[in-house]
Amino acid sequence: MTRPLRITYPGAFYHITSRGNERKQIFKSLADKEKFLFYLESAIAPDLRIYPCDAFKQIAVDDIFGADEFSSLQNHDLEVCWKKSKYLNGVRELLEGEFKSPCRTCEKLDNCRSGCLAQKIIKNGHCENSVDPSCLLLKEMEIVREKNVRN
Repeated sequence: MTRPLRITYPGAFYHITSRGNERKQIFKSLADKEKFLFYLESAIAPDLRIYPCDAFKQIAVDDIFGADEFSSLQNHDLEVCWKKSKYLNGVRELLEGEFKSPCRTCEKLDNCRSGCLAQKIIKNGHCENSVDPSCLLLKEMEIVREKNVRN
């Protein structure tokens, strides 16, 4: 018999199950569990605002994406916010979309996914899928280019 659907409402507190199917462990170690709790704490602030990661807490989200009533759990549950937030959907679109050059052709793209989106927004003041300002490969290419220009 399946369990009845959970009743959801804005501002509610929910129990997060910490075991897998058939009561199997979902954490490989205590460190693994602590990492999960850190990520969970990073995603939902004490004021119930939702963030894709801790770095986004430095960004005035309303300035970048406009006012968004679905970026907080104060008035809506997590599922509704996840689906309807302009902010969360905008971040997902950028992370899943096509990357600009030189990232698009970089051999390391699968590993870095073009770097930290929050750092790009902080540096550029707007949300776009641009080159990571901390990209070491790009900096290395610039050094080589400068040497070639001098020679």
